[in-house]
This record gives sequence, C-alpha cells and structure tokens, in this order.
Amino acid sequence: SQTGYVCGSGMIMKTTNGGAEWLPQSADGNTVMFREILFPFDNETGYVVGGTGRIFKTIDGGQNWVRQIVFVGAELMDIDFPVNANTGYISGDRVILKTTNGGNNWEQLSPPSIWLNAVSFPSDNETGYVAGESGSSGRIYKTTNGGANWLQQTTEIVTGLVDVSFPFDVQNGYAVEWAGKILKTTNGGTNWSSYQSGVNTYGICFPNNNQIGYATGGSYGASYLLKTTNAGESWNKLNTSYNNQLTSVCFPFNNDTGYIVGVTGAILKTVDGGGFTDVYSVSEFIPEKYLLSQNYPNPFNPVTNLEFGISKSGFVSLKIYDVIGRELFTLVNESKQPGYYKIKFDAGNLSSGVYFYRLMVSSPNPMNTDDFVAVKKFVVLK
Repeated sequence: SQTGYVCGSGMIMKTTNGGAEWLPQSADGNTVMFREILFPFDNETGYVVGGTGRIFKTIDGGQNWVRQIVFVGAELMDIDFPVNANTGYISGDRVILKTTNGGNNWEQLSPPSIWLNAVSFPSDNETGYVAGESGSSGRIYKTTNGGANWLQQTTEIVTGLVDVSFPFDVQNGYAVEWAGKILKTTNGGTNWSSYQSGVNTYGICFPNNNQIGYATGGSYGASYLLKTTNAGESWNKLNTSYNNQLTSVCFPFNNDTGYIVGVTGAILKTVDGGGFTDVYSVSEFIPEKYLLSQNYPNPFNPVTNLEFGISKSGFVSLKIYDVIGRELFTLVNESKQPGYYKIKFDAGNLSSGVYFYRLMVSSPNPMNTDDFVAVKKFVVLK
C-alpha cells in the first residue's frame, strides 16, 4: 500500500504515494501532543491518542477525526487492536483503557500504578503486555484475562522501558530500554535476556518473521537504525543521514520497505532494508527536461547530496553501483510528480573508492518513448 500516517506535536499527516508527499490533517485544532496513530486493518478506520486523555477516531481515511469521550486526563501513549476492529487497548500514565465496540466506549481497567509507554496484544484479546517505568526502574506486566489482572514480569534491572512488542505470538517478544538495552523473551515473559546496543533506543519492529527486526536509536547529534537478522541475538548499527533522535520505526509489509520518524519532524524511508535516505522536494518549479546533477560535495565522507529533476510524472529509480556494476543501494524506487528533488546519501558503510549513481525515469504511458537514463560518478574518500 502507498497510504500511511504519522503524528506528532499538534499534527497528523497522511501520504497516499509511499511517502513522496505528506499532507496535514486536523484534529482538535492541532493543539494536542499526539503520541501514537494506528490504522489496524485498513486505510479508512484509524485512531490517534495523546495528551490529557485525547482519543480521536476516523472512518474516512482521516478527512474527519471525531473525539472519543473518556473521563481521564492522563497522557495516553500507545494503542493496539490485536485481532478485530472491536476490541482495543490503550496504555498511558497509570492508565489502561479497553474498548469492545470499536472505540464507542472505553473502560478503565485496573492498571499497574506506573507510567505505561507501550501495550502489545500479539494474537488474541486475552494475553497482552504493557511496559513502562516507575521512577528510574523499567517494568513489564502481563495479562492473560483481557486486562482484568496484571502480573509483573521478572527482568534484570533496567531503566525506563519505552516499547514492547510481541509481533507474532504470545511467547516471543521484545522490550526496549531508552538507555540502550533490548530485552527478549522466548517463553511468554517468564525469562528475559538482554542485548546492550550502545545507543539510546526508542522503538522496535519485526515486519513479517521472527528473524529480521529493526530498532531506532540515537541522541541529539546522531541517529542510528539497529538491525538484527538472527531474532535479536545481535544487532548491527546502520547509519542514517539524520543527526537527531529517531523515535519510531515501521516496516508495514516486508523486510525491505520501511519508515522511521524522529524529532524536528524527520521522516526517512528505506527500500532496501536499512539504506535510509532523506528524499524531499526542493522546488515547486517544473523543469523543462529530465536532469541528474553532479553530487556535492564530491569527493565526500560520509554524506553527500544528490539532486535530480523530472519534467513529467513517471516511475523513478535511483540506484548506487560499484565500479564493476554491482547494485549496492536503491535510493528511490517509486512514482514521482514533476519537480526537483534532493537526497542526502550516507556512504558510511562504503569503503573509499569510485561509485556510480544511475537515474531512470519511465513514463506511465507505454506508448510514450520519452524515458530517461543518466549516470554520474562520485568518490568516497575516507
């Protein structure tokens, strides 16, 4: 699907073209700090939660957001609808809410008296987990009866936990500590092992199997994407072109195409499983012809800028190759509207040497032979 949503400080934004463009939507006068947005089963019905007990629901793809009435003033942090459109859960500041009628009514459960940053019900409406913090201590709780009772799980001493995820079943799950530990259980929370990532961590995602997963990390001045290919036994640090905190990660359908968001409104996209680039429009003017500019700076280490222009709508492919023609990175692989575009490319994982980047633009009209191909060279110097 090309449709997605993000939320933040007073803002909800929507894309219908795979992140090429993001258009703002309005809810409550755009005055709320929104913490989490979820469209659990389709692109039309979704929820967003945030400050002072705010819950909004849309049934028309975000054109209209209607506030759900709950008598709670707590900060709401996360939302999950596990298996159907009726039953959902919300966690927040010493609060857990539950609906069984699609958000028309929300019941306050008896939660642990701590700040609960995340909630996850993996495969049914009965067994679920919440994670959060009490003072400087991170805690995980589990329910097996739909939230009626919650039992604390035993883990090593950790600081605040900011995310919990049981992506596929009730046995295999992960929790993320903001100070850098990634916890893992394979027996439903009875025991938890840990991996020290070495960077602050904020969110975790396993797209479609228990082997490949991603976590966001970083701090002011640096950002990282962590990737595992062995079910969390080890994590590799991938550089991005962004120099601030990355707070959430989502690979909605497969292990290759994903999005991460960060502070100051950053939205990054990858189409090759972690080679993140920041692609954005730099001008409303439409060029008279297709063009691919020389990157700058060049030579560079490790970040450079790539710019191109397209005069007509088309499918755009921009890829990086080594000197023997092996494809290394896919920076763009989607339809684009006419305009000028700029990409920050991070070559932190490349060794010194000569590389090539190729732009291909294909017309959506098969009768149109106005396709375009251009190749240029850059030098990584470390």
